[in-house]
Amino acid sequence: MAASCMPAQGDAGDMTGLIATSRLLLDDLARQGTRSGISGYLPDYVPALAKANPQEFAAAVQAVDGRSWDRSPPGRRVVLMSVMKPLLLFYALALLGPEVVSSLVGCQPSAKAYNDLDQLLEDAGHPRNPMLNSGALALAGALPGTTARDRVRRFQAWLYRETNCLMPVNETVLASVQSLPNGRNRALVQALVDSGRVAEPEIALEIYNRLCCLGITMPELAALGCWFANPPSQWAELVQQTLAAITVGGLYQDSETWMARVGWPTKSGVSGVVWSIQPGQGSIACYSPLLNPQGHSILGLDFVEGAIRWF
Repeated sequence: MAASCMPAQGDAGDMTGLIATSRLLLDDLARQGTRSGISGYLPDYVPALAKANPQEFAAAVQAVDGRSWDRSPPGRRVVLMSVMKPLLLFYALALLGPEVVSSLVGCQPSAKAYNDLDQLLEDAGHPRNPMLNSGALALAGALPGTTARDRVRRFQAWLYRETNCLMPVNETVLASVQSLPNGRNRALVQALVDSGRVAEPEIALEIYNRLCCLGITMPELAALGCWFANPPSQWAELVQQTLAAITVGGLYQDSETWMARVGWPTKSGVSGVVWSIQPGQGSIACYSPLLNPQGHSILGLDFVEGAIRWF
């Protein structure tokens, strides 16, 4: 049965002042998120993402005690891009088991970029962690099913059944992704073929691209993160392993310094999405498309770092 983050029962009157103060904090952070003059870039290797409004901002937070806050256009779905990687890992752990997953990908930090080929070759085709493109491609190629579309649909159905979160593929963004084939990802998947970790490279690439183009609203992403922050007991161990992987590599080479300073496992995507989860507390989801050189949303990370005070 899917768990949900329902409001806690009890007398809320004593919390009214604290909640009001907390909402003012988040409102102020959201206003800062729409400020102009930020020096960042849009990913031009995906034409649809390069057309994003640099000043668009959306965010939502949800706590396991039922409190929530949202400042995003109703129904506005944003594609996950690399924020899909923790979900892919969780699904692979559930279907394939931890032993198979560990044979495909490790859980070690990387000091290099998310799409670095040299490190994968140095490691004999065994990706350092599932948050790297190479790790996600290895897991994507191992998913059960026939066509890439069928395998992604199985993932969507499973995730909806377990978490009540339904994410459609944005076919427009997918077509944009496929219009400029990613040479680096193709090189990564070939290295995985050579090491015996991927058998069908074209299917692995298509699954990866389709998963990257899953769309979600920020309130939905915050609610999903809340599920991960307080999962049903039968999923607790695999959720813990998933969060450990985010801790190690969710922000790539910035992960260690982020965890030391902020302490919330956080994943970013080049669409501008940032997803942060703290076990036992809740989740923060944010969208702001301007990226720093490492591919993280600049204002998204700023919002998360400020919003943790709400909890």
